[in-house]
Amino acid sequence: TIFLYNNRLKQLMYCNLLTVLTLIIIGTYFIAIPAAKSMMLKPDEGNYEIGYYLPILASILTLAVRYYIRKDDELVKDSNRMR
Repeated sequence: TIFLYNNRLKQLMYCNLLTVLTLIIIGTYFIAIPAAKSMMLKPDEGNYEIGYYLPILASILTLAVRYYIRKDDELVKDSNRMR
């Protein structure tokens, strides 16, 4: 989506798709790993690598990207009104 800066609607579509996919990945953690919920509540039991937390970070960063794309789109629309 970085290279689609001319088409903000397509950027937002891809961000929405990425958000849905990362939420599916996070959901499968709790479905595929039955003990994941109890291990998340007790962090001293179990060893988590960074790959377990990356989808959570990806969804947070995707939400931030969506916010700034919308903000930029509003700025462009406002500047077009001034012309």
